[in-house]
Amino acid sequence: MTFSDYQKSQSAFYHLITQSVVKNNKISHAYFIETNGFNDSLNLAISFAKLLICTSHHENLEQCSLCNICHQIDAGTYANFKLIEPDGLWIKKEQLLDLQVSYNTKSIDNNYRVYIINGADKLNKFAANAMLKFLEEPEEDIIAILLAPSRHQVLKTIISRCQIYSLVPSQTDLDISPDIRSAVVSFCYMIETKGPKTIAFQSQIWDNILNSKENMALVLEWLAHFYEEVLNYKLHNAKSSSYFPE
Repeated sequence: MTFSDYQKSQSAFYHLITQSVVKNNKISHAYFIETNGFNDSLNLAISFAKLLICTSHHENLEQCSLCNICHQIDAGTYANFKLIEPDGLWIKKEQLLDLQVSYNTKSIDNNYRVYIINGADKLNKFAANAMLKFLEEPEEDIIAILLAPSRHQVLKTIISRCQIYSLVPSQTDLDISPDIRSAVVSFCYMIETKGPKTIAFQSQIWDNILNSKENMALVLEWLAHFYEEVLNYKLHNAKSSSYFPE
């Protein structure tokens, strides 16, 4: 995938990055990408890393399929690119220490050295502290790209050292019938205003909706989405409201 593949699905992120990196050559030492349920976020981050590392991307954003560096990044063999993901449930301190050791020497080709933390919300306490120290003492040619579903799941001290971008959820995630959306909102309103008395309104709310296992699973998923957005709104992050903007 090249960065231009996301021009349509993530137009705001695409244009902000191309304006900053390609046109103005303004590059931060750390980027935090709030994935917001976008299901191709890791590939987007890798294509962003290619944009930072590979000059062919700067010259022609749409055609870099023959580039040796990008092929090595895809194969996981390029020395100046590292991908760190949870080892089990967590990203561990040792993984961050290994990263620092591998980046102790200067780049042999004078390109940027980029690492992606896929699951920055999974940094355990010791790994988060190691990450923070790495961000506090950045070398000019080392760039971090951190991914997590929400900025509120990551230490504020880490977030404060990054440029923050939010992605738009995948369109498939937004595919919900108006009837289910309306029922979810009504049910949440009833729960919050009437509490246990909501049971008296069950048939009224869910009539002809909870008629299959698939719909029951959808309802549970969208109840979670609703309360996640309420939480984001209360945390003064209303811009991330994508499922229930109204």
